[in-house]
Amino acid sequence: MGSALALKEAYPAAVLAAPMGVSGAGKRLAAGLEFDPVAEHLPADEDKDADEDVDATWDLVVVVDSGNPSQVILPEGDGPILVIDHHQPLAGWPEGTRQLCDPNLSSCAELVFKLLEQAGLTPDARSCQALMAGIVADTAHFRHAKAETFVTFSRLLQLHETPTNQVYDLMRPDFHRELSRRVAQLKGAQRLRYFREGQTLIAVTRTGAFEAATANALLAIGADVAFVASQKKRRVQLSARCLPRIAEEGLNLGVLLQELAQETGMEGGGHPAAAALMGNGDAEALLNLAGRKARQMLKDRTAH
Repeated sequence: MGSALALKEAYPAAVLAAPMGVSGAGKRLAAGLEFDPVAEHLPADEDKDADEDVDATWDLVVVVDSGNPSQVILPEGDGPILVIDHHQPLAGWPEGTRQLCDPNLSSCAELVFKLLEQAGLTPDARSCQALMAGIVADTAHFRHAKAETFVTFSRLLQLHETPTNQVYDLMRPDFHRELSRRVAQLKGAQRLRYFREGQTLIAVTRTGAFEAATANALLAIGADVAFVASQKKRRVQLSARCLPRIAEEGLNLGVLLQELAQETGMEGGGHPAAAALMGNGDAEALLNLAGRKARQMLKDRTAH
């Protein structure tokens, strides 16, 4: 959301939409920075309701921070598509899609800031705050940040002398969501199972929501690697997290879930220390497969 808002501000003629919905955090960010509410439908769809003969054409469709094609609903037509992302590039996009992806960056907002600079554009004050919020969110409050991340964040702070607390205020969750998240984390902790591979502890569990937050909570209570899945009918979402030192030692969760996705016909991938997988399947089976693959990767790492 932070990246999209900054691009919208830099290119006012652009139309901003999130046809698969806007998260509570995204809505709070847009409202806190006094941006217009983000439409949860494609504008062409609304126009068609009023006029069936409407012919919506697009010079360019930009997809931000959604490296997985299954996470996106694209407008109809044959217009060019550009993906701006910080995950490993994935197949499945329409033919001719251009992907500007830099998996070495810790956040999509860093890449957007670079692109704006290359275009000779300086973000205004609220765009800088949107990008800083994006950096904080993508790096899990700097837990997965790299040296370059701090340089970019510092430059954004300096552009308009924004107090850091203003950025964190924009991200403060409302009470009810905070309560729901904590309940999900506690339920996840109640249900967890763990495996040991050498000195590494791998935890797996199920929860109803907040998979990523629950995975981070499991790391906080002692796990080195955590897999958390939720099941809604046939649809499964799985989040994976590991401690930075485990990723530095060779465990790559992005590769692990990408391989698991190929084996199961799902969509998955991400970063070495944070990744996700989604699609139709069985949560328990996926947790077992993910745990088994993690143990094998750790064994292979030790063998080398």
